[in-house]
Amino acid sequence: METAVLRNLCRGFKIEEIADRLVIPENKVKLILNDILFKLKLTNRTQLVTYATDNGIFMSKVSLQ
Repeated sequence: METAVLRNLCRGFKIEEIADRLVIPENKVKLILNDILFKLKLTNRTQLVTYATDNGIFMSKVSLQ
């Protein structure tokens, strides 16, 4: 579930949209994100998306040529 939440966050979806897409409560999405932030010792979602992108956890389909 963490991977699915993170993937959707990286794609730019809001918490309520992630909850709708995964058919889970918004509070569960927030809990999952807080758990990931705690594990990685990050403080906000922006840092999390940057971390995921920089470390190859999430690969953007946009390529600069």
